[in-house]
Amino acid sequence: LQVERVRSLTWRVSRTHHRAITDPLTSLYNYGFFRERLAMELERAQLTGDPVALAMFDIDHFKHYNDTNGHQEGNRVLQKVAELLRKTGRRGDVVARYGGEEFVVILPGSDEERSMGAAERLRNALQKHRFVFEGARIPLTASFGVAIWPADGKEPEALLSSSDRALYAAKQTGRNRVVAASSLPPPATGAS
Repeated sequence: LQVERVRSLTWRVSRTHHRAITDPLTSLYNYGFFRERLAMELERAQLTGDPVALAMFDIDHFKHYNDTNGHQEGNRVLQKVAELLRKTGRRGDVVARYGGEEFVVILPGSDEERSMGAAERLRNALQKHRFVFEGARIPLTASFGVAIWPADGKEPEALLSSSDRALYAAKQTGRNRVVAASSLPPPATGAS
């Protein structure tokens, strides 16, 4: 009897922990867990010297898609994107929903060439997938920004900022593309 109670309690604690770190809609990691894990991966990288890539992306024109097809359909798309992320990613990558239609992937041990290739594979998988609404195929694409530790940022905030800048550049230059932070001019600093 005591053993069964301990097993039940252990299972409930495990389930509660899982719910605390995952996004309820997509079952990907949530923003809070992502932030903790990014800090841990960068600490590990400082000790090992291995690179860490951060890919940030969002679904192009998703607000229009949601407004046109309804939020329930938008939620189904987000769930499908999460499924494609899980299928396309490498074992050991940390995939999280950053918020809304924005996602992030931490790629431990991945240099710029490998992380750009991984982002491109995911971009291509999303573009090729047959999203269907009311019998019609709805083409969806995504824009990606990729930043690498330590070249594009040594601290979590700096790496996030670099990835976000690259994502913004991908959107500004036509969407449905992957942009490396290293390809951008340095950010402007305050007036001297």
